[in-house]
Amino acid sequence: MIMDEKMSKLAEEYFLEHKQEYIACVQRLAKIKSISDRTSETKPFGQGCRDALDEALKISEEYGFETDNCEYFAGSAYYPANPDTEKFIGLWGHLDVVPEGDDWIYEPYGAIYDEEHDCLIGRGVSDNKGPAVMALFLLRFFRDNQIPLRYNYKLIYGTSEETGMWDIPEYLKRRKTPNFSIVPDTPYPVCYCEKGIYEANMVFSKFDGNLVEMTGGIASNVVPNKAYAVLKKSDGLLQTLSGLGDGFEVTDEGDTIKVLAHGIGGHAARPYQSVSAIHKLAETLTKLDVITGSAKADVAAIARASSDFNGIAMEMDYRDEKSGETTCVMGMVRTQDGCLVANYNIRYSVSYDSKEMTRKLADWAKAHGAQLEVVMDSEPFYFPKEHPAVSTLTEIFNEESGCNLAPYVNGGGTYARKIPNAISFGPGFPKKPGEYDFLPEGHGGAHGPDELLDLKKMCQSFKIYVNAILAVDKMEF
Repeated sequence: MIMDEKMSKLAEEYFLEHKQEYIACVQRLAKIKSISDRTSETKPFGQGCRDALDEALKISEEYGFETDNCEYFAGSAYYPANPDTEKFIGLWGHLDVVPEGDDWIYEPYGAIYDEEHDCLIGRGVSDNKGPAVMALFLLRFFRDNQIPLRYNYKLIYGTSEETGMWDIPEYLKRRKTPNFSIVPDTPYPVCYCEKGIYEANMVFSKFDGNLVEMTGGIASNVVPNKAYAVLKKSDGLLQTLSGLGDGFEVTDEGDTIKVLAHGIGGHAARPYQSVSAIHKLAETLTKLDVITGSAKADVAAIARASSDFNGIAMEMDYRDEKSGETTCVMGMVRTQDGCLVANYNIRYSVSYDSKEMTRKLADWAKAHGAQLEVVMDSEPFYFPKEHPAVSTLTEIFNEESGCNLAPYVNGGGTYARKIPNAISFGPGFPKKPGEYDFLPEGHGGAHGPDELLDLKKMCQSFKIYVNAILAVDKMEF
């Protein structure tokens, strides 16, 4: 047995004793709409992120921790557990969120506590404001119980995780790097490797014909659950489109007809249970042959490029033994200046050369009358799988949860890829069938509608993390 039974009991009692405080703190943060925006006049990432960081630091100060605001790129709460050393371990959370999108049953920024199901519902409660507050309560736990630790501990709150992680390089230029870091922003157990994250736009030429507009998706890293096209009305078009059936809404808007497609949203790193509304729309319009002019070929190209989640259509279905397959999601389509712009979010395998990927994408774009614009290329990261932190934390999770999971490679991107000597570790548990059946299919996930934080599981995570801190505190970094 690797878990400390006495410490686990103490941790559970502490969390339950402070549960209402925990809920209130998460609510204070989750009621702030903190979508990171580098183009905002309020630098560096917009007023919402500034407000969220101010509130997080205020909460940290209320609990007696020394705080630091690093020019609103990030901020921190510090626990000097051992004044005899300058070494410290970092815990990293982010306060920015993805856009709320549509189809919410609950108020997106209401941070509602559902007592019947013992959960919080609102944008950002699980990704990542709830885990960030859990990390703060971990510092409180060790301090309040006067538990000896060899390292000092710092909780760092970031503000640009969902939009390229521009915050962390700026923070590390200005502040010391932890000797070791844990990022609570993934499924359990330990993620020791993250695929590269690549984002690009394909900008098609100006189109003509009966297409007025095509729009879909809310963010690059979200599989779109809605997409629509507006077409100029013509004889028989409304009748043709009216028979589309389930998953479509067709609206007569006078001179135009709007076709809305519904899909199932999800995270671009784990897209396989999702249904792309962009593909559904583009493929249907192409099969019906209702698009005229040059837009016809553009919509057909979008249908082909979004037809799978592995980039097969663009010959990018690369995989390796270390990190698995490359995934490719068309997260957004927009109509800008008379052109269709398709955004791709690609999670590429560790050994895949992103320059080769750029060449393939550029060639594909050129062949379809478009130009490639690279938005971001975040290289993969790899933490030694043989390190004792990986095996020990995995064993702690399996012992507490009753699971038998192995350390894994993640297509998602966390701060671990930007921080030297870091891993990500939970707090997401494997989802059980029917577990949250009070919500419709496609609801409750981190980037979907009615994002949910399960308080029973957070209590379990608190026990896991207390034991994890005790374990890594004994290791040399």
